Amino acid sequence: MTKVNIIFGPKTKLGREIALNLLGKKEEVLLVAREDDDVTIKKNSRHVITTPEQVAKKFNRANIFICAFSKIHPEIPNYPKDINDLLSDGDRLFGYLDHLKPNMDLSIVYISSVLEVGARRENSYYQGLKNISNSIIASYCDKNNIKYTSLLPGRLVDGSRSIFYLNFLHTTYAVLAKKCIELINKKPANKFKVIGLDARIYLVILSVSIIFK
Repeated sequence: MTKVNIIFGPKTKLGREIALNLLGKKEEVLLVAREDDDVTIKKNSRHVITTPEQVAKKFNRANIFICAFSKIHPEIPNYPKDINDLLSDGDRLFGYLDHLKPNMDLSIVYISSVLEVGARRENSYYQGLKNISNSIIASYCDKNNIKYTSLLPGRLVDGSRSIFYLNFLHTTYAVLAKKCIELINKKPANKFKVIGLDARIYLVILSVSIIFK
């Protein structure tokens, strides 16, 4: 079975780590950016930008990593832009999948945030957008029998995390990229998965604060 890896949001730090990991294994990779033109990693000339129609003809299986969908970071709300980005990202993703699903075995991992399932008041707007994003992707996958998992990481950090407590609590982009690839190769199970000790601690503290509020 010929497989391709498709990354939505390749310009994010996580998207780049996933791409470099897969390219290091000599796997086929297609990168889909928000801009009008797709982007690819130039140093590997084997990976040529193609249309979804061409992808469907060449491959019969696709692992799809969604690293950018709607608002990526909890920034100041910008309602018109945020909704436009959400709709635009949905059109791009589902338009792509519509071409692939008839003849391909698809598995999807969507990287969201632990704030999606529990956010303080100051991040409630971001939480709402993440919930909507996850809901519409999950709904599409359920409707089309596509295997899908949402990952809910805590804080992501660069580098080797040499400071011990950071190494213990948080997850690096490289480690999360590896987890994404391992999970999608095991076939996602239509659920969500919390990633990182800090994410788990955050949810415990938030739950206790709600109970005793």
